[in-house]
Amino acid sequence: MRRPEAEMKGSGPSRPVFSFCRRLASSCSGFLVAWFPHLPGTRTLPKAIGMGLSLAALALGCAANRPSLPRHPGAPPALAAPAPRPTPHPGSNPVLRIGLRKASGGVAVTVVPSARAMLVDAATGHRLAVLPSGQPARLVLDVHAGQIQIERPGPVIAAPSVRIQVRGGRLAIPTTSGRYPSPLLVYPAAGGLQVVNEVRLETYLEGVLPGELPPSFAPEAQKALAVAARTYALRNLDKHTDAGYDLCDGPHCQVYLGHTTASPRGLRAVRATRGLCVWFRGQLACTFYSADCGGQTTFAREVPLPDMPAPPPSYLRPVRDAPRPAGPDYCRRSSHHWWSARVPVAELEARLNEDPGTAVGKLLSARFGDRDVTGRVQRVFLEGEVLAPTGATQRLTRMLSGWEFRRRVGPRQMRSTLAKIERVSPEEFRITGTGNGHGLGLCQIGADGMARPPYYANFRQILRHYYPGVQVGKEG
Repeated sequence: MRRPEAEMKGSGPSRPVFSFCRRLASSCSGFLVAWFPHLPGTRTLPKAIGMGLSLAALALGCAANRPSLPRHPGAPPALAAPAPRPTPHPGSNPVLRIGLRKASGGVAVTVVPSARAMLVDAATGHRLAVLPSGQPARLVLDVHAGQIQIERPGPVIAAPSVRIQVRGGRLAIPTTSGRYPSPLLVYPAAGGLQVVNEVRLETYLEGVLPGELPPSFAPEAQKALAVAARTYALRNLDKHTDAGYDLCDGPHCQVYLGHTTASPRGLRAVRATRGLCVWFRGQLACTFYSADCGGQTTFAREVPLPDMPAPPPSYLRPVRDAPRPAGPDYCRRSSHHWWSARVPVAELEARLNEDPGTAVGKLLSARFGDRDVTGRVQRVFLEGEVLAPTGATQRLTRMLSGWEFRRRVGPRQMRSTLAKIERVSPEEFRITGTGNGHGLGLCQIGADGMARPPYYANFRQILRHYYPGVQVGKEG
């Protein structure tokens, strides 16, 4: 969860399964799901699914029964989801529901398992099909009947939602370049087919660390992030409840790659910290983290994250990312610690004018104003020129927050709000700064610096540095 965020098997009442979304009944498009036996094992972040979703079952048999899922929006009232249950204990290794990127458009899907795979009705657990090695099947959404049809040799079988299970293998999705633990649930959702990976917490974390940290990071830094990520996941299980799953697989929550890329240090870090979380006054802490704090973390109140509690917790406050006030930054090793970007005036003007709330017409000037105590920009003043109804031109002044301006510029060109701007020519601005991300909580590159010589900090020291006043343990 650089940018920003479970269901435990056998605990509490069972949850009703998703039914199809009635709003899709008027749609005329269908969706097909294809399975392929192999995928390249390259490490890439999950991509937004545009034109296809393909899955390949890579092993034998079928998995044990898993918790059923609540309805998705638009399902009949009889299948409404229950009220959220209490957060499970970290040591119970609960099952999480991770929403993978949704397929949209007319998508063809073919199931070609390398061994045996089982497809079951997710609502009833009834076996729909057992696919021998090499036999293809097609999952097709019939939006008029509200069913997912499984086409294979013999009669066509249909169900409102389908769970795909294998034993001892992985399920591959080429469009996300990911391989995922069994099972996967496929069901209709507004705008496409939704795929959900049901996975236990500790297994989930093994797929998070490769997405959030380079494998070269020091072991104690990996452990610190494993604990922060475990805490974040358990604290935010209601983040996507309305969509029918707990967390998504992108930076909106935490980047989850499944088991696409093995990270030996990441695996060891998860296993060495099993069940450990960050606590504050008996409650799970709010463990935001970012790539590079730029030498100093910031106030919680300065970062407009949607899952920020009110009032913001006291431990999310500015921390100097150095062993002493005048010492070198722990995060100075980052390639993004200092950066500079040129932004064409016409490009920035176009981005601002996309929204009536930020439109300035012809952009004349941009100036950074107030800053907080960490040096981050709080206000940006823009001056533009627009055409009045009379036909005359008139000046327009707008004030944006530093975060809104960064969003408009784009995080690749303005990596943080620890920055300054200057006009270097009539056609171009230059933005220079330090850090990468929101700068709240744990600094990932700083944690790596703390864990290395000459500091040799352990993961508990790292966590207490970035979240002052917290405790680390299996209980609060």
